[in-house]
Amino acid sequence: MRHHAQVFIRRKRVLPFLIALFVAVWGGAYLLPLWLNQKGQDNCVFKGIAGKQYEAYLNKAKNSPPLILETRKGGLDKGYSTLIGDRVAGAIRGQDTFIEKVAAIHALMRSLGGYYRSTVERVYHKGYVFFDGQVKPETTAIEYNYYIDISPKRMYLPIRRWMTVKIVYNLKKNEYHEANTFYVVAFYPHLLSPFYMTAPKSPVGEACPIVPLHSANMKSLENGDA
Repeated sequence: MRHHAQVFIRRKRVLPFLIALFVAVWGGAYLLPLWLNQKGQDNCVFKGIAGKQYEAYLNKAKNSPPLILETRKGGLDKGYSTLIGDRVAGAIRGQDTFIEKVAAIHALMRSLGGYYRSTVERVYHKGYVFFDGQVKPETTAIEYNYYIDISPKRMYLPIRRWMTVKIVYNLKKNEYHEANTFYVVAFYPHLLSPFYMTAPKSPVGEACPIVPLHSANMKSLENGDA
């Protein structure tokens, strides 16, 4: 009888430990990627923009309502693309330079729970390559990649938790978009779909979006309407 009582006591002690261990592992799997990838992303420095000005972008963006779709008409991808696109248009309204617009967009994405992944450019005959700050004659677009964590809607699942958001600045007119304009494409990670759109992580690991190094190459961007 005493033996059975001892076994019962051990089980009572082990069970809370196992539960605590499970919670710790699950919480770590959820929080660790956020911690590793978002360090320094709220402390970005943009050339020609004072720290207080960027703080103003952040404060304005924090007043944005959460991303909630009232309807699934057209699908979640299209719905979120339109919703975030409208927010981007509002964030850059009144900003004169390309750098100001990128800073305002970054602040907006941070306020929506997004984190920066990389800056890439579309180059003729090369496809997408990581942007080095130089706008080349063959560069057709600059793309800022972000992830938005949607796992709270799925009980904090560590897999397929990221909605990929591509914020693209088109330098040259194409079939769908005018030159000197931003447009947004969001990819919602459907659990049952075999397709999962990811955003490349910059090999340099920068915490902030890359803006062009030489403003002389960006005259059309600075003066273009977005």
